[in-house]
Amino acid sequence: MAPVAKPAAGEKEVPEWLTMAPNQAWFKAKQGDKEAQYVMACCYLHGYSQEQSFKQAASLFALAANSGHPDAQYHLALLLFQGNGVPRLDESQACGWLRKAASLGHAEAMLKLGLAHFE
Repeated sequence: MAPVAKPAAGEKEVPEWLTMAPNQAWFKAKQGDKEAQYVMACCYLHGYSQEQSFKQAASLFALAANSGHPDAQYHLALLLFQGNGVPRLDESQACGWLRKAASLGHAEAMLKLGLAHFE
């Protein structure tokens, strides 16, 4: 396996979730592309090429999650656990999204779901 190139001095490191350019993702997300919705949600969540907005992130994660995107399901669950960008903190709904993500093989969702049962 080839080593991952480090960004040049002054350049930002590209996050692993950034699978397409944000401007491309924006147009694809509006057309219902679940990967693009996930990318845009992450951009809003992290303030990457967008002003940070938990509400926008939650909305886009929900769109992608409802289309079966396991990473979006996981991140939506985290926002619901924290009460960020959603009308209210909702642990039962968060657990539901974790179960969906876990059923699709999302390892972090499996772990978080297991830990949630002990909290």
